[in-house]
Amino acid sequence: MGKAEAESIHRPLPLAGGMGWGIWQRGVHTLRMVSADFPRDTFLLMLPECLFEKSGYFFWCAELSASAAWQAHGANEAIRTAATPGAAEYQTRLTCHPGMLTLSLSIRNLSQERWRQPGAVVCLRLWEAPTFADGELVRTYMRSAGDFVSLADTDRSYGNPNFNAYLRSGVGPLAAWAEPTALWTPRREVPDDGFVATVARDGSGVVAMFWEPFHDIGCNASEQFRCIHSNPMVGDLEPGETATCRGCICVLKGSGIEEAYQLCRTATGG
Repeated sequence: MGKAEAESIHRPLPLAGGMGWGIWQRGVHTLRMVSADFPRDTFLLMLPECLFEKSGYFFWCAELSASAAWQAHGANEAIRTAATPGAAEYQTRLTCHPGMLTLSLSIRNLSQERWRQPGAVVCLRLWEAPTFADGELVRTYMRSAGDFVSLADTDRSYGNPNFNAYLRSGVGPLAAWAEPTALWTPRREVPDDGFVATVARDGSGVVAMFWEPFHDIGCNASEQFRCIHSNPMVGDLEPGETATCRGCICVLKGSGIEEAYQLCRTATGG
């Protein structure tokens, strides 16, 4: 199946109503999500399903079969399984709650090689969410040294100022970031955990993402993305072994960043 055909897939996720979410599978690898609290804003969630061996991370790929669709599992839960033969198998579980989505991502090593701390890229695009999109990064925050830190206050004086990555303590950058043409620039600041959030421009709410364990958090301030990242860390895996990471996405109206942070930590066990 070609890319054009893959991107034409656009169907509702097989979930029951009542939780305040509208969710569609857009293309092969993207979820299009709308919260009832912010009906004019569309959030695009991109989840990993392909191993890019030379770069050292799991990414999305529009060439997988359309049969790798989400399937209902109970009233407000859906599961999707995909695989790249000889490399990895992926299972993503999504559960709807009012104002929150919980996710788990399980990746099994199908190769004959040991993996060494690969990351998995999870992207939440805000460019179709005008209430939240933050090109200046003044309303986008992480936790560092016990405080909420605006990404606009971090040192972005070197590298690409739009593509910013903040690595957890003790892990190294992905191999792809060392290439001369790399977009993403690792910053000096170190996040406490996998929390990243953007406050609405009018202060009416917050969108947040959290993964545990995490490799890095990041953001892309360019106009066509305006995305935030909390990227899970798969960790060292021997052939045949499986790693599971837990995630949370909150879209909370009338709530602040502290409430979103505590909710995400509780939901993921972080």
